[in-house]
Amino acid sequence: MPTQALDESADTATVLGAATKRRRRRRWVVVMAMVLPVLAGTAYLVAASTQRLEFGGFYGYNPADGVSMRQAGRTTELRFAFRPNDTFVFYTSIRNPGPWTVEVDDVFVPGPGYAVETLRYSYDGDGRGTHSYLPEHASAWRPVSVAPDAVLALFLTVSIPDVEMAPGSYHYWEDLSVRYRVLGLAQARQVPIGFFLSVGPDS
Repeated sequence: MPTQALDESADTATVLGAATKRRRRRRWVVVMAMVLPVLAGTAYLVAASTQRLEFGGFYGYNPADGVSMRQAGRTTELRFAFRPNDTFVFYTSIRNPGPWTVEVDDVFVPGPGYAVETLRYSYDGDGRGTHSYLPEHASAWRPVSVAPDAVLALFLTVSIPDVEMAPGSYHYWEDLSVRYRVLGLAQARQVPIGFFLSVGPDS
């Protein structure tokens, strides 16, 4: 009889041990089911929110706009004549360094009272540099999907506010305000235009 009691106790311990292991496995499954979506979501947010756009290596202007060019070290300044309630034109480009495709939705100029009156674009969608940098070949603006390493050329007609400016004063900026999406996450950031743009009455 004692021998039989010992055998029954051993069997009970074996069953309890197996049940404990199953419970532990179930807990790990539950924990991983909770943790993995959090990790995936964090990775998504990091990937989407840290991708930036950069200057694409091209800029230009319309000489008829009364533009003067100055060089200050490595920085080029394009100074446009301030003509109230008039417009001026400049060109620039945006490069997507990757790794994700970027959906560019809209572009704004940061100057006070200035607005983008007309926006046109040319897109190097095949990555071969075959698109034209000539404004007459540009298309009317629409949201554009810019692939990694591709360049989006922009041709902007900017309206000047109908105000007066004191002699010697200027409005200036070095960036465009760009609204874009990466992996569906909307962002609004400043993107360099490749030069220093100023608008003044004695340009």
